[in-house]
Amino acid sequence: MVKIIFKYILIGLISFFSGCGIDNSSGTDNVSNTLSVSLSGRVADGYISGATVCIDIDTSGECGTNEPTTTTDDNGYFDFGTMSVESGRIVSFISIGGTDTATAKTFEGKLRSIKQINAQESIYITPLTDLIAKSFLSTTTKTATDLQNATLKISNTYEIHQDYVDQSPMVYAGIFARTQEIQQVKGMLSTIVKKAKATVLTTSQKLVLDEQIKSAILSGISDGDIFSLSNAFVNLEESTELTLPENEKTFANEQMAHIKVDIESFVSDTNLTQENLNDYQVALEQKADNAYTIINETDENSTLSSFALNIDIFAVDVDDNNTVPPDTNTSDSTDLNVSFSGIVVDGYIKDATVCMDLDYSGDCNTSEPTTTTDANGKFNFTNVIVQENTLFPIISSGGVDTFSAQAYDAQLKTIVLANELASSTYYISPLTDIVATHFLEQSVQNKTVWLESISTIETQLGLTSAQIFGDTTSFVSTFMISQYIEHIKRMLELTVISYDNSKDVDALRERIKKAIVSELDQNYDNLQIDSILELVDIGLGLNISQEYENFYTNTLVDIKNVLDNLQSSDEVFTYTLPVVQRILEDSLALSYSEVTYHALDINVSDVVDSSFEKDAATYDKMACDPTYYPNVFSDDNSTYGWTSDATDDGLTIESFTNEVKVYYKNLDISLTTVPVTINDDEGLFTFSFDKAWVDKSERVYIQTPKDENNISKCYRVVLDSTSKENIELEKVFKYSY
Repeated sequence: MVKIIFKYILIGLISFFSGCGIDNSSGTDNVSNTLSVSLSGRVADGYISGATVCIDIDTSGECGTNEPTTTTDDNGYFDFGTMSVESGRIVSFISIGGTDTATAKTFEGKLRSIKQINAQESIYITPLTDLIAKSFLSTTTKTATDLQNATLKISNTYEIHQDYVDQSPMVYAGIFARTQEIQQVKGMLSTIVKKAKATVLTTSQKLVLDEQIKSAILSGISDGDIFSLSNAFVNLEESTELTLPENEKTFANEQMAHIKVDIESFVSDTNLTQENLNDYQVALEQKADNAYTIINETDENSTLSSFALNIDIFAVDVDDNNTVPPDTNTSDSTDLNVSFSGIVVDGYIKDATVCMDLDYSGDCNTSEPTTTTDANGKFNFTNVIVQENTLFPIISSGGVDTFSAQAYDAQLKTIVLANELASSTYYISPLTDIVATHFLEQSVQNKTVWLESISTIETQLGLTSAQIFGDTTSFVSTFMISQYIEHIKRMLELTVISYDNSKDVDALRERIKKAIVSELDQNYDNLQIDSILELVDIGLGLNISQEYENFYTNTLVDIKNVLDNLQSSDEVFTYTLPVVQRILEDSLALSYSEVTYHALDINVSDVVDSSFEKDAATYDKMACDPTYYPNVFSDDNSTYGWTSDATDDGLTIESFTNEVKVYYKNLDISLTTVPVTINDDEGLFTFSFDKAWVDKSERVYIQTPKDENNISKCYRVVLDSTSKENIELEKVFKYSY
């Protein structure tokens, strides 16, 4: 690929805001070596809101528990206030997570910036500064010279003047171009590796992969400061111990060439504004999603064809109010051939029927494109024809909720815009269903009205559109709200049908949704249960009795209290949400079968220590991963006090082959050998433990060496202890890492 030379003048070509120049004044005090400085700045890919930012004082590369921490605001801004800092001190700033305000997508991974503090500092944390930091932190001495060399290496490679390389990508077009190029390389590498691993990565595994990818990018920079994606792949295969398909590596090289050309063409336009940059980033992400789909849906024998982006955000936008439901009588409309995918989630719903409701009938008919969700709730539509500039519902019906293992026999909807189908992945959930219900109730149905419905439900639920239209199981808060809405719907349906089972169930369900939406206008946190019931009853002529109203009201109050308590707990994580759903379903089973009020008695310990723990073990992000839990060993058994000596105080776990990794805990009482055997298809593992070890809150993890498929078998052991003389093996969970 021909290297396109960036003129330094391009970097300063577009300074969108006055007063954003570089301040080169010295803040060094000639009398004292300590400076009083204000440390603030912004995190930017697009500006990243809600990110956790820390000052990594010891430059360990991680946020320590005693190091200053803050959170970015809606514009990516953070402020640590005025601090005393040793003049010339090299300090690392780390940003974790957050939401990219340009794309409304969750930002996964870390970004870092390294600064030598010599004056008042405005710190920008970006993908460019992150590569500088990664290069600097890999040195053994971490001196000012190392920082200067790392800065020069990245500035030369990406042809950014070293005085500008740590500035905001939302202010300087040249910085924006290189930032987006880096992010697209990272996204391409991540997609290929995740596919090769063929498993859903935990949060900690994603962070490890993110660091491996950054190291691969740095290794792809030659002595002549030329970046080679092919060289980066060599390093990535070594660090991940994977052999990546040649056709995917070729595709990535070709696709990145297209991306680079398009970005460089875009940033040469002299009419750019920050809004333009946001719009372009959204369009670029959509194109990237298309590339990732190509990678994920092909095998190693396929020929993958890269495609030019040709993104032109300066083209005239379609008038929102011309975006309407399909008109089958229109003869001059333009057809679009689109392919897209999505996921149906309450818990993930498998075997659901999903259709494109092109005629707004509210049902799937034989002439409309239809598909079925897989075991993970995912659906795909390939080469379907839709009319340009139209809005229509996508409907999911039936299936099995994989969290609760129960049939899901109702409908869920979302609304889509035909022109955006090929560039998005769609989640269909109880939250999108509420927004769709609100929209379909309006007398006019165009894009402007759709956006108004989104805004209304955002306000009423206290959620962002990214949360509403994302995976509701990715956040504890969205899951709990989603579950409450689902149980309101189910409780109302049971109440009405039990009172009069002659009603059309589908029509009743739509009536219930409309009643919920109507009452959301008042206040979600204080939904008037009796008012919703009254709205459902109007027109049905049931005159529901006080007994039924009491059943409905009391049960839903209990459900809301349980979900609120779980949501506020720091012991409930996303990987425990399947347990939450199953326990709630089990506890409500009697009420649902008898339509009789039974008080719920569910608390955090029921979830954390539940009988479903074996199933939930696969969601345990701490299992066999030292990034999260320091009770397992590094590959060389060199950390965490490992010993093969079973005569000292403590707990020893060993195998007949002596290859198992061991957690050793020092205790006050001498070790007593009491063998406990775990039967395993591939052998027996013997446990010896001190009878004084009675703390049930401790979890013990062991991990076997990786096999030929790069898989480590992991075991989680729970010991039951009523006294120090009576310690027994309670549970052993086996799963792969």
